[in-house]
Amino acid sequence: MIANFTVRNPTKYRIKDLEITCNHFAPSGTEIDKNVRTIYESVPPNGTRRFNKFNMGLILGQVKSSSCNITDLVVEDSTPAPASGRPKTSR
Repeated sequence: MIANFTVRNPTKYRIKDLEITCNHFAPSGTEIDKNVRTIYESVPPNGTRRFNKFNMGLILGQVKSSSCNITDLVVEDSTPAPASGRPKTSR
């Protein structure tokens, strides 16, 4: 299954390593399979990224429809790193 995904990040934090889970359904509506893959890319704060032709792996021949969602991700810490050297003191 080759899929195109558009990911919108409405937060003030960069997100990365997006785990995508695609559930696959038979004509009867029964879930018969799923594929899980990770996109090792990042999406900037308040940004949108498009991932084209992402390979989600093989799917069964009886699949009639699929539904994909982000099921996990990593939020990058936006806390500034401490300044190197001694702490500043006021005099």
